[in-house]
Amino acid sequence: MNCSSLTNIELPNKLTTIERRAFISCQGLESIILPEALETIEEEAFAGSGVTSVVIPNSVTQMGEYAFGGTELLEVTIGTGLSRISKGAFCNTKLKSVSIGKNIEYIDQEAFAYTPLEHVVLGESVKAIGEEAFYYTNLKELEIPNSVTHIGNSTFVGVDISELVIPDGVIDMGYGVFVRCDNLTNVTIGKGISFVPYDTFSGCKNLKKVVLKNEAVEIGAGAFSQCPLLDEMEWEDPDSEPDCKEFNEFIIEYSLAFKALYLLISL
Repeated sequence: MNCSSLTNIELPNKLTTIERRAFISCQGLESIILPEALETIEEEAFAGSGVTSVVIPNSVTQMGEYAFGGTELLEVTIGTGLSRISKGAFCNTKLKSVSIGKNIEYIDQEAFAYTPLEHVVLGESVKAIGEEAFYYTNLKELEIPNSVTHIGNSTFVGVDISELVIPDGVIDMGYGVFVRCDNLTNVTIGKGISFVPYDTFSGCKNLKKVVLKNEAVEIGAGAFSQCPLLDEMEWEDPDSEPDCKEFNEFIIEYSLAFKALYLLISL
């Protein structure tokens, strides 16, 4: 629709669906009140609009891809009717804080990517966090609930966290999940992880210590590459004899070699 001059709109109280691209690129539209009867927000419904805040009512059970992507959104309240935050739903917005409600089970690909998001509360109902869901956000802290079983590829690339605990409930991680987290210094990897995929912590230049709770964990190629300060990797059970212990020693040697090269280049 041609909505360049649209600044305000009152939606009917009985409206159940906001159709695909209904308010796309309506840059003058800064606020919108969604009716309590609303059930579906289709894909790109408000994408690229000027909306700065929104309350998604509890009646909404479906939200399409990129529904609020590229908006001026500063605040969002997510109702209890949604079980999934769709692909790119809030990507490239101005959100700094968000609370993900008790009924959200899935956070899809790129849901909050490329936002200045600093704080997120993940509810105990969350089961899976999709690929690049928090890609290059400004997260300062991250508490992953034990209900999470899957974390997708490149999910937390470039975030600002300094400490990380991957809980025992997580059994599957994609590759490159925490690449280039420059402030990350300490990591604990839970018992549920049997394999740390390639490039998982690649380029975490301040990572110093990793604790592994699964004594039989396998470590993929480059999982800790380009971590020049990494000099301590330990198992929670000091009496364990994990299969990858020799490989672990290689990782430390590799990291120390990279540290020497890093210091030489810095001269």
